[in-house]
Amino acid sequence: MANLSTAVFLSCCLMLAFLEEPEAFCFMEPNGCEKYKPGDIWETDDCLSCECVVDQNDSDVAACCSIYSTPTGVHEDCEVIWKQEECKYDVIDKNTKGPCGHMHGAVGK
Repeated sequence: MANLSTAVFLSCCLMLAFLEEPEAFCFMEPNGCEKYKPGDIWETDDCLSCECVVDQNDSDVAACCSIYSTPTGVHEDCEVIWKQEECKYDVIDKNTKGPCGHMHGAVGK
């Protein structure tokens, strides 16, 4: 069943690509074959910020990066919890489940 839905999805994207007027655009597959023009900016359900840009080869591409920071150097008494609906990590104390009282770093965003 997954192969059939993938084939239908790809057919959708290919049909849109050939039926559209010849202008620049990006397709974002995880968002259900959505089309974006250069300069468009959007956020995905998986916490990415994307922009449709023209690269050095004059190709239209979706350039994406995360909209969250990833904790680093978390103390052994603490744990990292991912909150998908908020696109963020919480660092909490393993025992009290409150905020971690130890210093830690973060990368990204």
